[in-house]
Amino acid sequence: MANPWDHVEAVIAASDTAAIVALVTALTEAERKPIAARLPARLQVVRAYEDPERRWVEPMRLVGLGTIATPAAALTWLFRRDFTRDQPIFPVAQAGPYAAIVRSRPDDWRRDFAVRLALRLRSLDPGDGGLERLTLILLRETDAEPPRHDPLTALWIATADLGNLAEDPLTDVLLPTIFEAEGAGRLLRRADYWGRRGTDGWIDALTGLAEAGRTRRETLLDGCRSRFLRGAPAFDLHFFTLLHERLAPTDEELRPHLGDYLALLPAAPGPVAELALGVIRRLSATPPADAVEALLFRPEGKLVKVGLSLLDKLLKAGADPDDHITALAVALTCASAGARERAVKLVVAHAAKLGEASVEAVRTAIDSLPKAEGDATIRAVWDVLPPERGRVLAEVFGGDPVPEPEPEGEPFVPPPLPMVSNPHPTPPDIDHPSRLARVKLIWCDWLDADRWLDGFVRLTRDHRRDLVTA
Repeated sequence: MANPWDHVEAVIAASDTAAIVALVTALTEAERKPIAARLPARLQVVRAYEDPERRWVEPMRLVGLGTIATPAAALTWLFRRDFTRDQPIFPVAQAGPYAAIVRSRPDDWRRDFAVRLALRLRSLDPGDGGLERLTLILLRETDAEPPRHDPLTALWIATADLGNLAEDPLTDVLLPTIFEAEGAGRLLRRADYWGRRGTDGWIDALTGLAEAGRTRRETLLDGCRSRFLRGAPAFDLHFFTLLHERLAPTDEELRPHLGDYLALLPAAPGPVAELALGVIRRLSATPPADAVEALLFRPEGKLVKVGLSLLDKLLKAGADPDDHITALAVALTCASAGARERAVKLVVAHAAKLGEASVEAVRTAIDSLPKAEGDATIRAVWDVLPPERGRVLAEVFGGDPVPEPEPEGEPFVPPPLPMVSNPHPTPPDIDHPSRLARVKLIWCDWLDADRWLDGFVRLTRDHRRDLVTA
């Protein structure tokens, strides 16, 4: 090529994308360097063009991508503010030409550029843009290892072909990151993302990989457990609880990780704690005392009742109730009425073994319950507990005498209902077109309008010819 720069100037001026790709990909490494050196000066020239559509932007980008020596410098060129000020970084239609030019660069250059481009992703809610498409194209075409980058994981979740997940070269590296990336659970459980089914599709795809031996079951189960232990809002963990249930781990797979499930009891979201509790029961394991106490501090009444049942077993086995009185006192104030009543039963059953400090702790807990206005006695807890339970607590832990309930007055007898007059007879059906024509429709009279419509439908079926004549 006699003077490559003359050809470059010509295709930039013509804004011919296909010609640019053909020209740049045909350049030798020796020809690329002088062209790259002249691009900044050329940029100052084209910026002065009176071109509202800025058609020079993509040609300049493409030429720089194909000629600048290092991947870092080429990426910086693509993201220059001169190019990104008035339009998206990469229009969707332009991913193909960019990929074609990158393919003309050396293998090491391509791998480095693909990784750097992936790290440019920023959104955890990815769109269908040229930057995203180019990133996935280059990562799949090169043997570069994708970086651990949450936006990249989110992009892969949103765009992966679930039917061909086993053949996707990104699966081996990015699959473990779905258990680590921020917000991955929300993307995985979406009902529809870019026209595909979300939660069910991904669960079917992942369990299918495990069944086919493409992915180890231990990888998926360990990922679920690590996601639970790392913590997240309940809606972000919902997908992983469903996946754990669908995998249906055996006792042999669960037993070595019993400690992980016990660690979930104190603070994991309710559905995750219930899953962990189910595993513990299935393994016939007895949670340690601290795990049982942790259940009594939870807000979910269901879990508090389970904790009270486990604590009752510990106390019957010889545990000292004074060691657990703080958790018991908290259970007395649970928002769930069923949990409070069970806590009362447990406290009363072991009241004889409680020391003075424990009795005082129970009294303090009861005094913290809402009471009737003007009544500060311990017996007033029957505003929150069933009356008989409140009385039992008062009898065991002391308090003022229970006030006798006020006598009920005479039962309410409702007065007799007034007589209702018979309704007016319903007007006869309209059975002839002449009657239909005599009905006067008034906007505030719904009855005549309803009769007219009913008659019209009937006459259309039975007297269509007469109706047309009328």
